Amino acid sequence: MRRLLFAALLLLVPFVAFGQTGTATLVCTAPTTYTNGAPIGTAVVSYKFYHGTVAGTYPDTKTSTTCGATFSGLATGQHFFAASAIVNGVESVLSNVASASVNPIPNPPTGLTVSVSVTVTVTP
Repeated sequence: MRRLLFAALLLLVPFVAFGQTGTATLVCTAPTTYTNGAPIGTAVVSYKFYHGTVAGTYPDTKTSTTCGATFSGLATGQHFFAASAIVNGVESVLSNVASASVNPIPNPPTGLTVSVSVTVTVTP
């Protein structure tokens, strides 16, 4: 089976300052042939998606019948993803590794002050 390539990887970060987490939406292009060039045709295909915070170490996996998956609850930091295709129970090698970061939201400015000036005009 040829390597499965990611078409896109999106990382969406919610607008929460404390305990913020991110959501990664993975989308890939399904393989159409085996490594020997033969067409996959109507074989049963599923996909396994891998996630971890260290490239090559993927403790979190999801299986899907579509070439896409969502990982939510991602902590601040770097995240790595890979995928494989499973055709008739045989799993391909892993795809390319895609990575994304969940960036911390900065604290708001502090020490904001305001001053007001008033002009008084006296007319005789």
